[in-house]
Amino acid sequence: MSNLTVNINEMLNAIAHSDEQQKQTLAKLADANTEIQTLNEKLKSDNLRMGAELEITRELQQKILPKPE
Repeated sequence: MSNLTVNINEMLNAIAHSDEQQKQTLAKLADANTEIQTLNEKLKSDNLRMGAELEITRELQQKILPKPE
């Protein structure tokens, strides 16, 4: 094989390898994005729950503490 053919084959192999790495990176990013979205939804839910708990605690505190005269 000529040098030109070898060089072209090496470039094609490098492109194919780069394309495969890009696909793997995109797949990892998609997985990470899914995990982030799941965690974000859990945080939103926890935030709502804790807000409700805080409101109940505030109401109880107002009922228990003496009123200013």
